[in-house]
Amino acid sequence: MRNFGIAKRYSTALWAFAGGVARAETWLEVLSALSKSLDESSDLRRVVSNPLFDSKKKMAVLNDILGKMGAPKEVLAFVDRVTTAGRMGAFQDIVEAFRVKVMSEKGIIELQVESALPLTAEQKNDLTARFEKMTSKKVVVISKVSPALLSGMKVSYGGKTLDGSLKTYLNNLEKHLLKEDFTKHATA
Repeated sequence: MRNFGIAKRYSTALWAFAGGVARAETWLEVLSALSKSLDESSDLRRVVSNPLFDSKKKMAVLNDILGKMGAPKEVLAFVDRVTTAGRMGAFQDIVEAFRVKVMSEKGIIELQVESALPLTAEQKNDLTARFEKMTSKKVVVISKVSPALLSGMKVSYGGKTLDGSLKTYLNNLEKHLLKEDFTKHATA
């Protein structure tokens, strides 16, 4: 998430405005659909991120899309606020942060796990059990294979990342070795 601070502030405000899980889930459905539309349409992304279009023109386009989705007036007002504040570049991060907040309020945490090789069922079960014990919440593991990690895994949840990948270890080792002054260790 590139815009973590902005996303957290807006998602927290949206959660408070929703006043509970039921409304938040309904709003999340619509916001997620809009986020997906932004993901899939480069034309739509260009319109909402182009500084040459004022917020009224952007909202006209977004209102048309949201109207077709049957968006509640509160969602329209929220998207208008984000657009007027010039934060549409962070919209997808805001929606993701809101999704995480709604899941958390429902007692669910998603672990995003990147690993060099596919996780076995035993590894997923172990991660689930450990994080459920650690967080006292239901845990859902979402795994992704990233061969670039070389070995090990990265686990992300709630804005935190635990990186146990070989790639990061080697990068840190390289940085350390490049900083090291080997001339003082040389013997005459």
